[in-house]
Amino acid sequence: MLKVSDMKVFKKYERFSPDVEMSDRAVYRHKRITGSRIGIIMGINKWGGSKFRLAVEMCGDKISTIPRDNLVVRVGSFMEDCIKSFCAEKRTDFESLPDLGTVEHPTCELLAASPDWIVNDRHGPAVVEIKNVGRYTAKEWKDGAHPKYYESQLQWYMGILNDIWSFETGEVDSFFSHGYLVALLENKELAVRFVLFDKDWYETAKAAALEFLMAVEKNEPEAFMFDESDFSDATKALGEASKVEASEMPKEAEKHIYKMSRLKEEAVELQKQIDEERFMLANLIDGAEKSENEKFFVSWPWVRGRRRFDLKAFEKSNPDIDLSSYYTDGKPYRGGMKITTKGD
Repeated sequence: MLKVSDMKVFKKYERFSPDVEMSDRAVYRHKRITGSRIGIIMGINKWGGSKFRLAVEMCGDKISTIPRDNLVVRVGSFMEDCIKSFCAEKRTDFESLPDLGTVEHPTCELLAASPDWIVNDRHGPAVVEIKNVGRYTAKEWKDGAHPKYYESQLQWYMGILNDIWSFETGEVDSFFSHGYLVALLENKELAVRFVLFDKDWYETAKAAALEFLMAVEKNEPEAFMFDESDFSDATKALGEASKVEASEMPKEAEKHIYKMSRLKEEAVELQKQIDEERFMLANLIDGAEKSENEKFFVSWPWVRGRRRFDLKAFEKSNPDIDLSSYYTDGKPYRGGMKITTKGD
């Protein structure tokens, strides 16, 4: 169990007390890998943008702050104490420990953690991450599930606190073996998720964070420009080489799904802009099939619809004819990949 007196071990690395507003920590957070950023670096924060975008932001001088009109973030911050009280009523086994603010990693000050709540339960000390969840993302918590980008935040906090404890005490085993994700869903349901500390994941994340910081220090955000390359050629080759009907999806595959979803959203927006410019161009050339000037030639011909044999109409008018011998099997091919988010 973690004693109140043991908190001084972590307080030694505390740089901001819990009551310091996030807006007052903006300059400090600008160059540091925090719980919200590690999910981006690991490719599982689908709302945080790309690793390249984050690198550009951290290499720049502009400090990212939360606008006053961003009520979602502000309400979430205000609701934290309220949700903590709800959880304390539901989980009477939670023994609250003194609040901890923003702490730094003992050997790398650019790695930081801001745990919401530290408690003792029957399993020992635990880190609790609190979320106020609205209607749009509440579906991600259905049937006992929880968002992986929130779990990455919790894993990051447990890892940094474990490194501090190990550095100060010499103990090699993980001091925080578990944690909890606590979420108030749509102001009507309290979800509590038990999460075991994944040391291997944390060590991988820490290595990725240090590699990322090295690129930022060298002012080389372009090192991550091609993380979202087009893998269509590889997909085609895989389609020809493999005909496995079903497989278990590894966790690493999720980052590609998140990237695809975000890129599709960007593609839709770009297509809207292209369509608007096409409309303006069509008006300027007045619907002509051909138009040109010294720089450009535009071809916009009318194309006659393809004529084809209507097999359904033929079957309807000739119901007694057996058409099975007239069908041929084409070469098998991969159909379109459809990705469905469970719980939708």
